[in-house]
Amino acid sequence: MFLKDTDTLLTTLTKAQAMNDYRHMAKCFLDLGTAYRDAGRTTKAIYYLKRFDNLVGGDDDLYEAFDKQDSQAMQWIEELEALQEPYEKSMQSQVAALSEELSDLQKVQWLLLTMSRFCSLFDRISALEDFEGFEKLSEVVDLYHRILR
Repeated sequence: MFLKDTDTLLTTLTKAQAMNDYRHMAKCFLDLGTAYRDAGRTTKAIYYLKRFDNLVGGDDDLYEAFDKQDSQAMQWIEELEALQEPYEKSMQSQVAALSEELSDLQKVQWLLLTMSRFCSLFDRISALEDFEGFEKLSEVVDLYHRILR
């Protein structure tokens, strides 16, 4: 039943996004966040509740319409993040310990993978004034990749 409900909400959200219906999008984000929270899916709940909060917080009319729900969503986000914190700290310490075992080449490869994730974003940002140099990131990644071959 849960998956069917979230599938319906996701379909509704897609339609609202296509129509730029921000009020309906906010409602869908809130409903999805609530559904995932109730199902114990913490990460997805936080994701959709934060999207709700960001959307509502960026528009005065939406904020007025969803003021009480936004306060509740923020409280839920804080509670859910508190539940996740011990796991995140544990994972961070494990990653830090394992990263010390990487060779120099593996560290450079990891850095390249990380940088490559940002290439498409930086290409878009480079169209903005004062950010023209950001388009060079993909060239830098390609250069390092060729050097490592």
